[in-house]
Parts: sequence; structure tokens; C-alpha cells
Amino acid sequence: MRVLLIEDDPDCRTLAKRWLKESFPDLSVDEVTSQRELDLALEGEECAIVLTSCQVAWADGLAVSRACQARWPACAVLFLTGSPSETFPFNVETIGGFVEARPSGTAERFPSGMQAVLARAEDTILRRKAEAALQDTNEFNKQVFASAQEGIVVYDRELLYRAWNPAMEQMTGLRTDEVLGRHPWDVFPFIREQGLDRLLGQALGGLSVKVPDIPYAVPQTGKSGWASAQYAPYRNAKGEIIGVIATIRDITARKQAEEALDHLQRLQEQILHGVNEGIYGLDMHGRAIFVNRAAADMIGAAAHAILGQPVHMIVHHARPDGTPYPPRDCPILATLQDGEVRRVATEEFWRLDGTRFPVEYVSSPIRNPEGQIIGAVVTFRDITQRKRAEEELAASRERLRLLSRQLLAAQESERREIAINLHDEIGQVLTALKMNLQSVQRASAPTSESPQLRDSLDMVDQLMRHVRNLSLELRPSMLDDFGLTATLRWYLERQEQRAGWRLEFDADQDEEPGDGTIALACYRVAQEAVTNAMRHARATVLRVSLHRRDDWVELAIADNGAGFDVESAFTQASLGVSMGLLSMQERVRLVGGAIRIESAPGSGTTVRVRVPHGAARLSSALGRRGGAW
Repeated sequence: MRVLLIEDDPDCRTLAKRWLKESFPDLSVDEVTSQRELDLALEGEECAIVLTSCQVAWADGLAVSRACQARWPACAVLFLTGSPSETFPFNVETIGGFVEARPSGTAERFPSGMQAVLARAEDTILRRKAEAALQDTNEFNKQVFASAQEGIVVYDRELLYRAWNPAMEQMTGLRTDEVLGRHPWDVFPFIREQGLDRLLGQALGGLSVKVPDIPYAVPQTGKSGWASAQYAPYRNAKGEIIGVIATIRDITARKQAEEALDHLQRLQEQILHGVNEGIYGLDMHGRAIFVNRAAADMIGAAAHAILGQPVHMIVHHARPDGTPYPPRDCPILATLQDGEVRRVATEEFWRLDGTRFPVEYVSSPIRNPEGQIIGAVVTFRDITQRKRAEEELAASRERLRLLSRQLLAAQESERREIAINLHDEIGQVLTALKMNLQSVQRASAPTSESPQLRDSLDMVDQLMRHVRNLSLELRPSMLDDFGLTATLRWYLERQEQRAGWRLEFDADQDEEPGDGTIALACYRVAQEAVTNAMRHARATVLRVSLHRRDDWVELAIADNGAGFDVESAFTQASLGVSMGLLSMQERVRLVGGAIRIESAPGSGTTVRVRVPHGAARLSSALGRRGGAW
């Protein structure tokens, strides 16, 4: 407890301070000897007692008393005097009291009433502190009540509204004066409809009651939503129940979010189970966390039998040949480790009955909002029908390829037969006819030689040359006798004379395809490319090269003509407008080679052919099938 000692007489001040310390050692005594020190003391913490002289050099006791009691209304003001007969210009009893103190006096001379004054002052301060604390608490409660985000409602013993905070006004649209003094079911009909009045009765009986989430509607304002509430007994200082306190939270936004999430989950579930593709999810241990209906049907098991199980050991435990498929080699489980999306075009899954089926699948990581991998989702499709169709298509293509090979072989055989007939039969007849005409010419007199005879001999010579050329173009016998290089040179030089272009021919003399079928294919491609250049390109330069590259023979025919759109030309060829390009492509493919045609309008054309060298290489290439290069 703090005591303020105001005295400008040093002796009196020392005597009073000594007595206070000896009699009341717990007191904190502050001395004031000037107006400035008094002003500073009045700005400090509260004093329980003020001991002041009736008259100091800078003020009188009445002014000091009034200043102290104005600052600390609960403090007791006691006056110090050197004589009991001293008179005062005011009633000291109304201000406090006085004690006698003389420089030669002792502590015993102070009146015994000092102890009572101290006790009364301490009680007053404690009471005022308690009142201030209570006021602060009430103010704090009011602020909490007013600023709370949740609704707070107080009911009395009759369950009439006694308090209604601003949050409830905002939630319902009803002002405090519209509900105070009324029963809740008179304001909100749903209170009784949903049995909340019984829960209020339980709280009034001393129970804390959690109210389930309920829909609410306020007919007076049209507001509605969802709310959750907690009812608790309201007790006074004696612990007696004097009502009910309710805390109410508007959970409309949460309910709407839950309903939207539920709708989204139902939609996702419908999508998940409505698609024809199998879909399942894995946790970080490779165990199934969801399985859609299509996946369960394809695997041949109920979805609940797969959930929680390591899916790899169910559908991916072995390879098609029955050897184990280690988890470390599984692309699906690898996604769990590195988060990479993996697409596998063809693999096989196992059913529970021990049969397997071909699938294509995609494994993708599942990540949490922080980007961490928490699982994987696998989407797979049974491609049995597609594989069967692909096999049938491949078989059909193989049959077509065989048929095409047979047709080309028959065509070449027929050409050879026609060429032989032209050369042997028609050529022999024409030779005999020429010999007969020459005999007639020799038997005739020189002066009587007929112009018709000379014309006939010339016509026979022309016909023999035409038949020979036709026979060579149908099937040049020199291809079998002298090889591809010599035959190409002979053919290209003849076309150079006809077309008038400049020929550049570069070939390895000693390098031949090593197989008659391959040589014939190269010759026919060159023949078709040169014919196209003569008919359409209007070229002035033709470059042809024939070289061996390792186990391959490469043929290139290039012109500097008009060029064309390759894609459009192949489209027209597929419609049957022109068969030249397709014929070249098919011939090369049948011998296991590859062809590439490079052209563009105004940029000339280059045909590149790559075919295997030798019969053994041809057999290997045919096993792989030829195509574009």
C-alpha cells in the first residue's frame, strides 16, 4: 500500500516516516516537499493515505487535500499538527482527521485510530479496484457480445429472449427490439417444428446441448439458410440457473459448399463408372484406393475385392510368357516414384481367372495442393478387338502384297513372252520378208526397179526397228545379260536423244543389286520416273545415280522440271487417276526397299530408292516389309 507524506519540515517528516516504518513496515512511503513533487506524485499510481501538514510553504492543507481526493477519491487524508489546540479554517472531520506529532515526541504519542484508517483505506481501494475490474469485465463482455461473428442469444427462466447480439440481427434480419421479451417459437415457427424447444428445456435443466445442423427460415424477412447451435445453462454468481445461453453459427456457406462438393463427387462417380475405360487409383504403396465398374469387369472381380490390395500383384504380376513381372520394372509403379506420365501402347493385364488380355494404358501421378505425389491414377482399355482387327488387316495386307507380287510377276512374265514373240516370230517374219524383197530387187533390171519396192524395203526396216525397240522396252534382254548399270545407261542415252535434255549419269560399274528381281524393280522405277519427266516436267537436265551403301543399293533420279505436289499426286493416285506413283511404290516395297519422292511445284523432282543388296539381304528385308523412306 502506498502512502504520500507531504511535509516541508524535515524534523516532522523524519519523525512521521520513522513511526510509519516501525508501525507499518509493509507501507511504501513517498515524500513530497514541493509543488512539483506533488504534481508528479498525482500522476503516479493510487495512494491509500495522504499525510499532509496543515500548512506548507507552497500550499495549505485544504488545497492539498482536495487535489489528492480529486485524483484518488478513495484515499484517506490525515493532517499533521504540532499542537492539539491548533485551530483549522475548515472542518477536518469532513476531510479525514489529524494526528499529533512533535519533534520531541515518540511513536506512542500517535493515536491508535491510525490502524483503523489504514484498514478502511485498504478496503476502499480494494473495493474500487474490484468495481473497476468488474466494469472492465462488463465492458469486455459487451464488446465480445457485440463484435462476435457468431450469434449469441440469452433466454431467461421463462425462455423469453433477454439478449440478441448484432450477429443475430445480421443472420435473421430482425432487430433486437423485435425479439426481446418474446418466446423463440413465437418468432421462429421452426423452433417447435424441429424440436428445439425440448433441447432448450434440457439446457434449462443444466445440460449443455449440441444442436444438429438445421435449416432455418425467417418469415418476417425472407432470410433462410443453415445453422448449428450450442445451448448451455446460464448461471448467476451463486451457481443458480437463471436462463439459457445459445451460441448460433450460420453455416449456410459451408452447407452450400458441401452440397456442391457432394454434387461434384456424385458427378465424378457417374463419370467414373459411366466410361468404358478401366480406371483405378493407387496410393503410394501401390494399393487400390478406387476402382471403377469397367475396370472391375475387365479384371473379373468385384471392386470391393480389389480395394486396398496391391494392384500390380493382381493384374501385372507376370509377363505374357508367364515369367514374373518385377515391381521395379513396372511403368505404373515408376510413376509413383518420379511423377512422370507414362503411356504404354500395348501390354497385357491378367484377370483373376488366370487369363490375360491386351491393353493400352496411361499412368499419371496424383498430387496434393503442395505438388507432392500422393498416388497415381491408371486408365486402361481392352484392345482385344483392335488387336484382332490389326491382325486381320495385316493378314489382308499380306494377301494383297502377295497378290500384287504375283500380278507384277505375271505382268513381267507376259512382257517377257510378248518381247520374245516380237523378237523371234514377228522379227523372223520381217527378216524373211526383207530378204524376199531384196531378192526381187536383185532380179529386176536396174533400169526397171520399182519405187514401190524401195519404199517397201524402207518400211520393213522401220518396222523391224520398231519391233526391236518395243521388245526391248517390254523386257530388255540385256538386263539379264549385262546387268542394271549397263541397261540403265543404254536406256537413259536413248531417252536423252528423244527428249533433248542433258544427261548426267553416275554409277558404280561393278556394283549390281545381286538379284534379278531387285534389278528389275530398279529398272522399272527408273523407267517410270524418266517417262513422267518426259511427259510432264519439261526438264532440261536429268541426273541419275546408282551406288552401293553398305548392304543397300541406292538409286536416285532427279530432274529440274516443273515439279508437283507429292501429297496431292498420291491422293489422285489412290483414287485411280494415275497408277505410276503407286506402281513405283509397290515394286520397291515388294523387294523390301523404301522409296522417297521429293518435289514441289517449280522445284523439280527427285525420286530416291533404297533396296537391299543381294538375295540374302532381300530375304531379310522382305521379313521386315518395305515402305516409305
